[in-house]
Amino acid sequence: MATINLPKRSMIEQRETLQPSVFWRIRESIPRKLGFLLGFISFATPMLVWLLLTILQLAPPLFLPSIPDVLQTLIRMWNEGILPGDIAISLFRTSAGFLLAMAVSIPLGILMGTFPSIRSLAEPMIALGRYLPAAAFIPLLILWLGLGEWPKIVLIFIGIFFYNTLMVADAGKFVPYDWVASAYTLGAKRLHVLTTIMCPAMLPKIIDAARVNLAAAGTW
Repeated sequence: MATINLPKRSMIEQRETLQPSVFWRIRESIPRKLGFLLGFISFATPMLVWLLLTILQLAPPLFLPSIPDVLQTLIRMWNEGILPGDIAISLFRTSAGFLLAMAVSIPLGILMGTFPSIRSLAEPMIALGRYLPAAAFIPLLILWLGLGEWPKIVLIFIGIFFYNTLMVADAGKFVPYDWVASAYTLGAKRLHVLTTIMCPAMLPKIIDAARVNLAAAGTW
């Protein structure tokens, strides 16, 4: 008896059987107006809660000052030059610690991601240091470096270095070995493979790791 092959239903026909929804779309874009509205709600909701708590006096002003008081204080600190100075010194500390960590962790991470021998040599201590809270080094940094800017910069360096090194090293796992084998077949040397195969292939994930850790640098 001959069998009848029914045509498969297209994706459009399958989607038409679903209930229409705008908010609960899965991996589909939503209207731009809805996106702006949801973003506004996410910002306005905590501000409204803050306003209600201060108006109803449900929190002491010492712990939760009102929005007008905060704005007045910000304007006063800006006019007096306190706020610009604090912003400048914070940007300096964050940038210095971040750049110092990048300068050390990126080359080390590339070597670890390229050479298994370097990874086996360096990863145990770096992986252990990743779980040490950077704040635990504050007393030692004060004893070693004093009370100037260096302890703060080194603290940011410690908070970023271990994580970024391992993230850069993991980028080497995603480089296909076929590329390396092809380069060897064409007569490339190890240094050439490192500079023309591994580094360019790892670069997107290195940039992504730097982006993530730049945000983490601001938290220190």
